[in-house]
Amino acid sequence: MWFQRLNQNMVRSLSHFAFQFQLAPLHQGLGWDRLYAVHAPYQPDVTGELDTQNFEHFDEDATMKLGRAVQVDGVKTCSESAHGISA
Repeated sequence: MWFQRLNQNMVRSLSHFAFQFQLAPLHQGLGWDRLYAVHAPYQPDVTGELDTQNFEHFDEDATMKLGRAVQVDGVKTCSESAHGISA
């Protein structure tokens, strides 16, 4: 079917991109085969999969409020209540 061909083309394209990325002069000398064996220089403390303590916290603005349609840069955002999300 057409979507299977599309998926095959996407996988082939991404594989080609990854191969070209690895060949770039900037990335020469990297041990791509050892990438997962190398330990990261910084490993944050995480208490669970929903732990966000290592990310910056930002105050909510008008576009983040639930149940409102807001206009940002001339584009009206969808109201969450129209999608069945309630505050």
